[in-house]
Amino acid sequence: MNDGLTLIIVSDSTGETAEYVVQAAMLQFDAVFTRVLRFRHVDGVEKIDKVIAAASEKPSVLVCTLVDLGMREALVSACAARKIPCVDLLGPLLDMLESSLGKTRREKPGLLRKLDDEYFKKIKAVEFAIQCDDGRGSDLLPEADLVILGVSRTGKTPLSMYIANRGYRTANIPLIPEVDPPDILRFISPSKVVGLTLSAERLV
Repeated sequence: MNDGLTLIIVSDSTGETAEYVVQAAMLQFDAVFTRVLRFRHVDGVEKIDKVIAAASEKPSVLVCTLVDLGMREALVSACAARKIPCVDLLGPLLDMLESSLGKTRREKPGLLRKLDDEYFKKIKAVEFAIQCDDGRGSDLLPEADLVILGVSRTGKTPLSMYIANRGYRTANIPLIPEVDPPDILRFISPSKVVGLTLSAERLV
């Protein structure tokens, strides 16, 4: 195995998926790439020319995750002409799924990234809910999408976590007879504040 290989990632999005896969494979040879070049958001033939030029400089392996069929074929053909090792990670899988599902592929880049963004939005919302649980983090209340009020045992925390898992920053504040709610609550839009009620019998 040549330890002096350059890894070239070509993607119409961030290319992170391809890099993870190839680095995992490289570990099976107890070797590392001397350098990694990333060509992100490749959306035109002129960018493919830059990729080929870089891959021709030193021994390289090229891995692509291009969803556009025309772009993918252009890249693979250019690599074949220059005898540059090239692996198309998505093409065969897309062909198989298109045949199995009987549907036409969308060829729209960046969809996985959108899923990732939604995931991290949820993570941040859960972290926010933890920081602002049971009256803590009152200084963060202006950043909340929802503020839940209620006496103890009305289910504020589990409801906050449930809503946070939907991506909404949620805070909850206990209502205690001897303690006034935080003053900053007066500056929160009433449309963001919700009160929980519970019958006295059930509360007991």
